[in-house]
Amino acid sequence: MVAMQVQHALDPPTADEIVTAARILREAKGLPEKHRFIQISLQEPPKEQVLAGEDSDREAFIILLDHDTRTTWEATVNVSRGAVTRWEAIPNVQPPIALEEFFECEEACKADPRFREALAKRGVTDMELVMVDPWSAGSYEDSEGRRLSRALAWVRKEPFDHGYAHPVENVLTLVDLHEMQVVKVEDHGVVPIPWEDGN
Repeated sequence: MVAMQVQHALDPPTADEIVTAARILREAKGLPEKHRFIQISLQEPPKEQVLAGEDSDREAFIILLDHDTRTTWEATVNVSRGAVTRWEAIPNVQPPIALEEFFECEEACKADPRFREALAKRGVTDMELVMVDPWSAGSYEDSEGRRLSRALAWVRKEPFDHGYAHPVENVLTLVDLHEMQVVKVEDHGVVPIPWEDGN
């Protein structure tokens, strides 16, 4: 159980509550490390209960991604009682992109020869200065079950430069975030990279 440090029923979960909710769910469902916790937020109590000023259990709403089975799960954990009250697979959806996937996607792109070739055409060869972000730019015709994302690229002039000032245009990179592999790179022609400072 967690010592409650909240002042109001609608206060966001404390750090202790977040850690405890994740632990309760892991233990109750035997979750492997491969499961990614995408979101842990407050499961709000009923409005009538809040307006009446009644005490209520603290609950967490959790979204997880199981990369092994490519399944999105939603769960509700009653932190006050130490119990999982809802555990449901949500078919045909993708949860938000996790922070770890940003780093992994960048590495996958930088390692791909097609991506490197497209950047070389624009005079960019130092991959240490390249930034890549996966963006959920909609759904794709061939995305059945795949976690596809468009990876956008920018270049820094030096390690601590504001890279978003220097976008790499006309290079469309599609990455499977489950496999962490580049599916395809489309190069629609070289557009000069704007090198004006954005600092």
